[in-house]
Amino acid sequence: MINPYEPATEVDESSERQHPDKRPSLQVIAAIIFVFKSLFFLISGSVVESGGAFLVGFVCWAVGKMR
Repeated sequence: MINPYEPATEVDESSERQHPDKRPSLQVIAAIIFVFKSLFFLISGSVVESGGAFLVGFVCWAVGKMR
């Protein structure tokens, strides 16, 4: 019920019009790049580099998901 003795509150329309950013973060993009690098190294036969690139990609993805 509306109380006539309370002042009306103003609605901030600028905050309603802002759409959330649907682009992935830079960490997620870096993770995708490192996963592709990992696959490239794995195909070329470098298991150590593939594991390192996959690990870096996983860390980037985890940091991106935490934010």
